[in-house]
Amino acid sequence: MSAAQQQESGGAPAARVAVVTGAASGMGAACARLLVGRVDRLVLADVAAVDLEALGAADTGEAVRCDITDESDVAALADIAGGHGSVTSLVHAAGISPSMGDATRIFDVNVAGTARVLDAFAPVLAEASVVLFASMAAHLLARTPPGDALAAVLDDPLADGAAARFVDTPEVAGNPGLAYGWSKRGIMRLAAQRAVALAAGGIRVNTVSPGSIDTPMGQRELESQPGMQALVAATPIRRLGGADEVAAAVGFLLSPEASYITGTDILVDGGVVATV
Repeated sequence: MSAAQQQESGGAPAARVAVVTGAASGMGAACARLLVGRVDRLVLADVAAVDLEALGAADTGEAVRCDITDESDVAALADIAGGHGSVTSLVHAAGISPSMGDATRIFDVNVAGTARVLDAFAPVLAEASVVLFASMAAHLLARTPPGDALAAVLDDPLADGAAARFVDTPEVAGNPGLAYGWSKRGIMRLAAQRAVALAAGGIRVNTVSPGSIDTPMGQRELESQPGMQALVAATPIRRLGGADEVAAAVGFLLSPEASYITGTDILVDGGVVATV
C-alpha cells in the first residue's frame, strides 16, 4: 500500500516529501538547505554528486543521480520520491547557462528537461507547490513576443524535432545567449500552463527568476559574457545576489502563506529589469 493510500484508508499520515533537482551546488543546494527540517524526507537530485552531510541532510535526505535529459532517469526519480510518501514540494533548479552548451543542448536541458520533470511528477504530487527556475533573461525579452513557430515549440517541447525547430527560429538563430533567454521564457510558459491544468488537484506551479547570483554558474557567466558585467553595474542594489536570497523566495512560494499564488513569477534580480 502506498503512503497516499495508507492515509486515505485511515492509517498513519503520509510522509511529506520534498524534491530538489540541481541540488549539488548553487541555488539548488541553497533550496535543499532551506528545506531541511521542513519536510519528513528530502530527495536531492543532480547529475553531479550531492553531499548530503554538507547540506545538513544526512539524516532525512537521499541523493539520487538524475540526468533530466534522460526520460528514464526522471521517471526513476519520481518513483523514488513517490515511494517515500506524498510529494508536497518540488523545486526544479537544474538547468544550464549560455556558456555550458549550444542552443540545442540549452533547449533539451532547460525546456524539454522541465517538461519531463513536470510530466513524471504529476502523478505523485499531493497538495503540492512546484517551483521552477526561470531567469531575469526571460524578462529582458518581455517586450518581444515569440513568433508562432517559436511559441509552438515552447508549448510542446517534447514533440519530435522540437529542439531543431527551436534552434532554427529567427528569434534564436542558433545563438546560445538568445537560446537561454527563450528557454527560460519557455519555462515560464510551462509553469502557467501547468498551474491551470493541475489546480483542481490542489497543486500550485510558479517560477522564480534569479538575476546575477553569486554561484559557480553565475561567476562563469560573468567571466564569459561581457554583457553580464554591464547588468551587474546597472543593478540598483549594488551587488550580486546570494543563493540564499533566491532560496528564500522559493521557500515563500512553497509555504502555506503563498496558498493563493499560482501561475506567476517572482523576479529576484536586485532591480536590474526595472532599470533596463
